[in-house]
Amino acid sequence: MTDYKDLLGKPFVDFGRGPNGFDCWGLVIEVGKSFGIEYPDYGQVHRAEVDRIDGIFNSEEGRSYTRVSSPMAGDLVVFRKIGKDHHFGIMVSSHEFLHVQADGMGVSGASIHHPIYSRLIEGFYRWAQ
Repeated sequence: MTDYKDLLGKPFVDFGRGPNGFDCWGLVIEVGKSFGIEYPDYGQVHRAEVDRIDGIFNSEEGRSYTRVSSPMAGDLVVFRKIGKDHHFGIMVSSHEFLHVQADGMGVSGASIHHPIYSRLIEGFYRWAQ
C-alpha cells in the first residue's frame, strides 16, 4: 500500500472530504480518483446514521454497484454490523483495503483476511459508471 502512504494516519473528520481529514465515504471518493473512478458524493451522512447509510447503499442508487467475489483495486468493501451496512473502505489491491476509523487511528490499511475485518465484511462491490 505504499502508493497511499500520504493518506495513512490522516484523521477521521465528520463529513471529511480531505485533504486533511476524511470520513469513510470521503476516503472512498479520494482513493477512487487514483483508480479513475468517480464515486458519487452522497453528501452529509453522519457516521451514526446507520439507517441512512444502509438505505443509500440498498436503494435505487445502490443499483449502480455490482457485487463481486474477487475484489480488485478501486472496489468498495462494505462492512456490516447489527444487520446493516454501516462502513465503507476501498480496495487498493486484491486483498488490501484502506478505511478510516473514528477511534483515533484515522486512515489505515488492512487485509481482508484479518480475523477482525473478515467477519465484518458484507461484500465487495464494483461501481458501474
